[in-house]
Amino acid sequence: MPVAPTWRQKAADKNEILLSLLVNKVPMRRILEVAGVGPQTLYRKIEFFEQQCLAFAAAHESRLSSMEFGHVDLATDRQDYLVNWGSHLNRLSFMVRAVATAERRSGFVLGIHPNFDPGIGAVEVEHMARLNGDVSREPYARQRPRFWLLSDYARTANRREENAARSGAEVQDQRTRARSFDSSDPFDEHFVQTAPSRGVQVRQEYVLMAHFLLLDEFFRRARRVTLFMDQDAGLRTAALVGFNERIRRGELEAFHVRAEKELTVDQRDQSLARSERALQQFMTKHPGLSRTDAAVLWLKEVIAGVLQDGKNPTPWAQHPLCDRAEPGKCISVLTVRAQNDTEQLAKAALTAGLKPIDRFFMSIRRRISLLERPISTPSNAQRTCHIYAPYNPAVACQLLNIFRVVYNYHLGGAQDKATPAMRLGLVDRRIPLADIIGMPRRTPTD
Repeated sequence: MPVAPTWRQKAADKNEILLSLLVNKVPMRRILEVAGVGPQTLYRKIEFFEQQCLAFAAAHESRLSSMEFGHVDLATDRQDYLVNWGSHLNRLSFMVRAVATAERRSGFVLGIHPNFDPGIGAVEVEHMARLNGDVSREPYARQRPRFWLLSDYARTANRREENAARSGAEVQDQRTRARSFDSSDPFDEHFVQTAPSRGVQVRQEYVLMAHFLLLDEFFRRARRVTLFMDQDAGLRTAALVGFNERIRRGELEAFHVRAEKELTVDQRDQSLARSERALQQFMTKHPGLSRTDAAVLWLKEVIAGVLQDGKNPTPWAQHPLCDRAEPGKCISVLTVRAQNDTEQLAKAALTAGLKPIDRFFMSIRRRISLLERPISTPSNAQRTCHIYAPYNPAVACQLLNIFRVVYNYHLGGAQDKATPAMRLGLVDRRIPLADIIGMPRRTPTD
């Protein structure tokens, strides 16, 4: 039978205020002062909050695969979170990298999945690898291929040094390599790697494949799906594999999206002015069209042009509809077929953008003190102990799971006051924090 989740807890009356402080950018030490609890109590509460949030989400999101959807637009990207080094013997920070996808109309975040498994220890993984011979095998041929072994970190570091020596220059930085269309290994970890102080790092290919397979299951009753992704070779490869059957049936179109996000305010205004002038000139050449119809015709023409090159992904094509969040927006078609319907591709690309997932990632930075963007110079970023960053990657992952549920079910929009879950049709009201963490548990005898 269901029982109250707090029936054995001490300080259960402080659960709601602790959760509220955690998702409102209050540093951990200040939370301890405000709530009057000790560090161990707070970390136990975080673990409890994650369990309750996951149970709450599962109870509601299990309905997604049976819900009828027409045309679904999805935006996918990745974000990195710094974890402080846990030993003076190895002063290299560990980077938790998480992939997440948001539905465009509702803003609902369908999952955030990090490259880290706290449920198993590195010693256990290494011991099993030595017993079964995985240490001497390539990762894909191992019995547990998804985990990084200690020897993998040394091998990766040696390969980086060899590549740098061979080229006579520094290895390309992480972002440039990850965004390369011609990457020989789309899942290569391009940043300096070090083993986490606890738990085990999971290889990106398994995280990304699982993420897109889950999305495919969620929207199996959707008539059509359009997927917009950051320019990332790993995302592209995993998405095309995860949605393989839907792509074969012609029910999914996928695009890379890029924008000039590093511009200053004045530069953004200039970029938007250029985009608007170009669209107005196009509409002058095609009188009688509405702004939307003109944008579709624009996209149809530029997509037909880039498809002629026969490349997959296609070269970049300018998008006619830009805004302050995404100035200078361009798209690249990923679902290139023998016979392409440019009209269908143009209509699918009309809403191209990553704003839904960018908004979620920005909220993480602004609302979770442990996960805010670290400030350091490139030369010392890997060796700096950042004041607010966690020391345990499991805590970072727990906070990501907690915040996704709070974001979807509790935080309402500034204008319509509706939560993403309300817009998607999963709930009919904004869910209080007390209800989220008060999800009843089943007794072991049930």
